[in-house]
Formats: sequence, structure tokens, C-alpha cells
Amino acid sequence: MFKKYAKIKYLISGTVFFDTTLTLIGQNNLSGENIGDINEINPLGYFLLSINNLAFFLFIIPYLLVIFLVINKLPKKLTPIFILTVIIGHLQGVLSWAKVISGRSPFNLNFSGQWFMLLGFWVLISIIIARVFEKELNLVIKE
Repeated sequence: MFKKYAKIKYLISGTVFFDTTLTLIGQNNLSGENIGDINEINPLGYFLLSINNLAFFLFIIPYLLVIFLVINKLPKKLTPIFILTVIIGHLQGVLSWAKVISGRSPFNLNFSGQWFMLLGFWVLISIIIARVFEKELNLVIKE
């Protein structure tokens, strides 16, 4: 059932997992005891974090299943748009947390250091997405 676009689904899973992990690391209060300390813009994510961090993390499974079901049911023309929306949305989450976490790191990256880190991240992700889309969706990237 989930063999269609298998490589893209691995990319989506990795992006969601990375975003979720950085969201948990980025919380001021990792124990989740004080709701006022929750730092999450997504209302569902905020609600799950208010329950506890495990609920937030375990929600990855049904969340990914719904995404994969939608990918399997969408018309072929809409599938790349949906896939890119999910990937870019979670990458934006990853990048916003990377900035917060890098400011707390022992390396204490300044603004320029963060900029180069984020630029390198986007270049790497762009290469990966282009290669996966080219092979998985048979999109030909012409020179």
C-alpha cells in the first residue's frame, strides 16, 4: 500500500522526525510540567505538548500514516505539490528550531554563523529533494 513514492516517504518521515526532535529539544521546559513554557506555534502540537512530550512524539505515527494515505489518494498532478508543502513546512520548522538551539549551543553561533549553517542546510536539502523527485516522480531536470 505504501510502496508508491517510497523514497519520498522516507524523506518526509525524516523531515517530520527531525522537526519533532528539534521541537522537543527546543522546549524551555523538557519535563512539560509548566504549560506556560511550551514553545510551539502549531495548535495541535501545542495541545500535545501540554499533555506531555511523549504524546507529542508518538503522534508522528498517525500523522505520517495520514500523509501517506493522502499521497496515495491524490491525483498525480497534485501529489508533488502536496509533498513539497509537507517537506517545506517541516523544513521551516527545522530551521526555526535550529536557530533557537544554535543560540544555546556551546559554540554560541553569532548571526553570521547561523546564516551560513542555514544556507548550507538549504543547499543540502535542495540537492536531496531534487534527486529524490527526479528519480521517484520521473521529473527530468534539464540543463
